[in-house]
Amino acid sequence: TSLINFIGAMAVSFLVRAFYVRYSYSLTGKSHIGSVLPILTGIVFLVILVMKSSLALSLGLVGALSIVRYRGAIKEPEELTYLFLAIAIGLGFGANQGTITIAAFLIILLVIFLQKKYFVKNFNSNNGMILSLNYSQSQIKKFPAITDIIKKNVSKFELRRYSDKENVIEAVFFIEADKPNQISKLSTDLKNFEE
Repeated sequence: TSLINFIGAMAVSFLVRAFYVRYSYSLTGKSHIGSVLPILTGIVFLVILVMKSSLALSLGLVGALSIVRYRGAIKEPEELTYLFLAIAIGLGFGANQGTITIAAFLIILLVIFLQKKYFVKNFNSNNGMILSLNYSQSQIKKFPAITDIIKKNVSKFELRRYSDKENVIEAVFFIEADKPNQISKLSTDLKNFEE
């Protein structure tokens, strides 16, 4: 049954990957995070299988995992949600709870799909693009003026990420422009503002 559960876990994780790549609003490389999801599910399945089989092995595994730090440059809650879903699938199948895992997985995907379709406002990705701005801590007072320039030059914009690290501020905007000349005008205005 372990082999059947493993095959089921991997099949479901590839569905999660396909769903993530198709419906995610992530700003980072979708295929990069997507390719990690089945691997993560398989690893969690293996961990649970080992922990079930032997108390000594599970204690050793917990000790080994406490040494390892699993860090990544993940800043978006959506990415974390999909990673956690992949972990939950591995846990469910590893604990021999395949039926309830598949049922919960399908309900979760339905909820995500309905949220994206009806409740979450997002710009049309065909016309949208990412604008990333980096500036020093001393230029923080310029931020309202920068957003005014963006607002003046594009049809729609949304601040997607704002981070303040090591005296460098990063702001990532999702913008939509109706005409190509809006982007060139925005670029010119931002350059002139910096000078």
